Formats: sequence, structure tokens, C-alpha cells
Amino acid sequence: MTIMISRLVTHSNLREDDYSVISPQGITRVRDDEAEFTEIEQWKREYAHYKKLIKAKNQKISLSILSYIIQVISDSHLCTFP
Repeated sequence: MTIMISRLVTHSNLREDDYSVISPQGITRVRDDEAEFTEIEQWKREYAHYKKLIKAKNQKISLSILSYIIQVISDSHLCTFP
């Protein structure tokens, strides 16, 4: 299942070819006249995994940027590191 973070819209702004319906039992995604139902507990587990992946990806990017900044500062001799 692909987890998508969506926004709440009024019925008049609904995309008729791709939308989700949330109920206490689960999430139903309707896309191109096909429906896929995911039980709420499964969706919660998958969403928790998704958040961990995004956090790890963002941390990796942040570490890459930090490493690059340190390299630039070191190369420009603005600062010395022991």
C-alpha cells in the first residue's frame, strides 16, 4: 500500500478519479473506479513505518549537508578542526 498524506477538501473540490474515505474501521482509497480497503490497525502500522523512513531520510540528508558545510569551511581555512 502506498501511504499518501492528503488534505481535507470539501465535496465540491474532490478529485473524482482519486480520493480516500476514512472511517473507524479503516481507509478506503478509490482510484480510477477501483477501491482498496485497508484496516485501520494495518494503516496505523504502515504510517508509523512511513514516518520512520521519512525521518531517517531527512536525517541522512541533514548529515550530508552538515558534512558538506564542514568540508567547505575546512577547505576555505575559516576554521580549523583538531
